[in-house]
Amino acid sequence: MHTLFTSLVKSHIAFICSLVLTICCSAQNRVLKGRVVDKSGHPIPYASIKFKGFSYGTKTDKNGNYRAVISSNYDSIVCTHVNYKRISEKIEGNNIVNLILEKETPSPTTILIDTILNNRPASSFENPENEKDPNDKYFTKVEIWASFPGGEKAFQKYLKTKIIDSIPSNFPLVKGVVKCGFTISTDGSLKDLILLKGIENIVDAYVMRILSTMPKWIPALQNGPAVEQYREVEISFNIH
Repeated sequence: MHTLFTSLVKSHIAFICSLVLTICCSAQNRVLKGRVVDKSGHPIPYASIKFKGFSYGTKTDKNGNYRAVISSNYDSIVCTHVNYKRISEKIEGNNIVNLILEKETPSPTTILIDTILNNRPASSFENPENEKDPNDKYFTKVEIWASFPGGEKAFQKYLKTKIIDSIPSNFPLVKGVVKCGFTISTDGSLKDLILLKGIENIVDAYVMRILSTMPKWIPALQNGPAVEQYREVEISFNIH
């Protein structure tokens, strides 16, 4: 009887200790959750969620939601994404922190085309201002930026060579900048190609044609999945 009583007492003590420990742990740790969206309210999947001063982190799901178990030592949440500006927000005893990210536009690739057109090619280039392109499918860290095969210098060399070597016979003598934006899709192809700054129709159309025939890029990665990424390029002409 005495042995049974002692066993029951020990069992009750162990249960109480376990309960107290659980309550203490619950008081120190809590669940923080929220949603990451853009300024239009669209969810941002696979965004990186980290806590300032700690290596612990997580990522948003395909609907932009995240959930993390944090301690009282975690005072700031940091969110990053390859296509958006980094944001940091204080955690002031909150259990819910929703974040709105602002689009980040990378610095444009700048290329100088300075050449003398003494011997122009025999071919000419028609201004397709009113022409419908048959391929009218325009193209705009883990988080890794989209990259041209061989890197940024290879991209600059490719464009410069392509533009100079293909200049048509009826190309005007111009000085100025053509600026275009485009998106690298998840398969590396170009889409949503747009003219941001132009000089003359024939020059602008020529640059757009060159860009639209670029080889596939290596797509951007955001915590595993490939994501679209917007890029810009400026072509500075001094044709004389």
